[in-house]
Amino acid sequence: MHRLNLKEVDMVVSTVPDRQDNLMLIKKTKEVHPSAVVIVTAMRVEDALDLYDAEADYVILPHFLGGERMSILLEESSKNIKKLLEYKISHVKELKKRKKLGHRHPKKHRHR
Repeated sequence: MHRLNLKEVDMVVSTVPDRQDNLMLIKKTKEVHPSAVVIVTAMRVEDALDLYDAEADYVILPHFLGGERMSILLEESSKNIKKLLEYKISHVKELKKRKKLGHRHPKKHRHR
C-alpha cells in the first residue's frame, strides 16, 4: 500500500475481494485524494454494503455482474440465434488466447 502513489491517481480499481484490504484501500485513497474514484470488489452483499458505507464509489459483485451480462447477451440474441453464435466464437477465441498466455481462473479454496 505504501508503494502506491495515491495522490496522483484519478481512479483505483481493486479486483481483490478481501474486505479488509478494500476497506484500507478506500480509506487511504480518500485520505490523500478525496476526489479519486475507488472501485473495489466483494463476494458478499454484506461486504459490498460495508464498502459503500466506507465511501467506495462502486463495488463489483462478480456474481451479479455475470448475471447482468448474461441478461444483456440473451436479450441481444433472443431474436437472432446468429448473434449468440457470434458471441460464442468471440468468447472461444478470447478463452484460447488467455489459455495460451497462461491465464487461468484461480481454483477456489475449500475450507474443511
